[in-house]
Amino acid sequence: MAILLGLSPVGLTAVAFVAILVYQLLQVGKRLKGLPPGPTTLPIVGNLHQLPEEDVHLKFKESADQYGEMYSVMLGNQRMVVLNSPRVVKDLIDARSNNYSSRSDLYVSQTLISGGYRLVLMQYDDGWRLARKMIHSLLNIETAVQYIPYQELELRQMLADMVRKPNAYQDHVRRYSTSLITSIAFGWRSLAFNDPDFAVASQVSASMLDYLTILRHLPDFMNPSKRKWKELHRAELALYKSYMLKVKERNEKGIKSKNFCDDMFKQQEKHGFTDDWASYRCRKRVSTSDGTYAARLTPSSPRRNRPGHWRRPSPHHGRRNVWALNDTERYPNPRTFDPDRYKDDFLRAQESATLNDPYQRGHFTFGAGRRVCPGLNIAERSLFLGIAYMLWAFTFEHALDENGEKIPVSIEAVTQGIVCRPKPFPLKLVQRDPARIEVLKAWENAKDLLKTYPEGMRSTQYVADWQQFTEDEKF
Repeated sequence: MAILLGLSPVGLTAVAFVAILVYQLLQVGKRLKGLPPGPTTLPIVGNLHQLPEEDVHLKFKESADQYGEMYSVMLGNQRMVVLNSPRVVKDLIDARSNNYSSRSDLYVSQTLISGGYRLVLMQYDDGWRLARKMIHSLLNIETAVQYIPYQELELRQMLADMVRKPNAYQDHVRRYSTSLITSIAFGWRSLAFNDPDFAVASQVSASMLDYLTILRHLPDFMNPSKRKWKELHRAELALYKSYMLKVKERNEKGIKSKNFCDDMFKQQEKHGFTDDWASYRCRKRVSTSDGTYAARLTPSSPRRNRPGHWRRPSPHHGRRNVWALNDTERYPNPRTFDPDRYKDDFLRAQESATLNDPYQRGHFTFGAGRRVCPGLNIAERSLFLGIAYMLWAFTFEHALDENGEKIPVSIEAVTQGIVCRPKPFPLKLVQRDPARIEVLKAWENAKDLLKTYPEGMRSTQYVADWQQFTEDEKF
């Protein structure tokens, strides 16, 4: 105290300023009053120190078991309310979708890498509504039927690829989904998973800049990652614009097919949005090409904490905990493969998502409310046809090690990130036709499907491409 009394007015002002600054800094990461309970926080970092580098979904599930239907976590100065039961998802995301359809501020993935254009991360505004309307017109239940021939063609190539190189089965599945999306979005096919014409550059990543906003003001030379992310945005924007240019060039040559880009060009003339904005709308159609691996049969918390005692999450801070959403009463032993669970379930995913009883919904993989995946009809049919085709062609067995023992497969081993899938594992594909005729014959017959395609789909001179393709064995 004596030291303070001896300070000049300027010194006292400086001390007071530093004290206020320290106090404000210590408030960062602190759980706000009125939020649902959650794990204990630390100053500045909040709960960031508790999140593992891998399998973060298991940590969120563990917290759901402890705290119930809703809990909150503090990620630096960003708050997140995690929704763990179908009831609260129905109550907030579905019934109050006008308030809970926005997104939190993801500075790295949306602002730096995407220039603010990535649809899945956009705020709930007029730009998002326009983009959503355009995509819905191309992917709704009526128009989705038109893409069945595309799906059948790509699936038959997938089976032929699996015959030729069964150990690369994951690449074949991803090529199938990639080529289907390029057909719909741009009007051309992708012959290989590693097709250089479809080397999508986008990466969605998390960073401390997302959670501690003060770090965003650092100049680029003090944060080389910012410079890297900006360069990535420029590279992927150039890539997506080149796709658009290719469609325009084909149109000028009289090669036209029904695709998303053509519809978008018409909307661009009407609404006047920029080429940058338009290129990311086309990009949205290819962003789903790798698919999403998320558990359908996972339990939720047995506790039934009622959310009415807490302040409802702000319009963009509620997050669905997909790994914890389904009910153990409906799905006993959820991680056991048991197709009989669905033997009496005849609803499509879109119908299931609109059920009044949220506990009867099949799964939440495609989202909820106004953010539900607009391509779920095509995605669901692709899954059904893909599984049916593979079961028609093959039986699936464990691969054997050098001692003839079965190599175990871990169903918990998944890749990390927003879009994840099983980690590659060895398996044995056994053709149901030992003569290896039926599958390859199905592919030969599939080439006739090209005659039913719009002229734009045949413009790739596919037969010549395929001859060279098979000679090089780029499976």
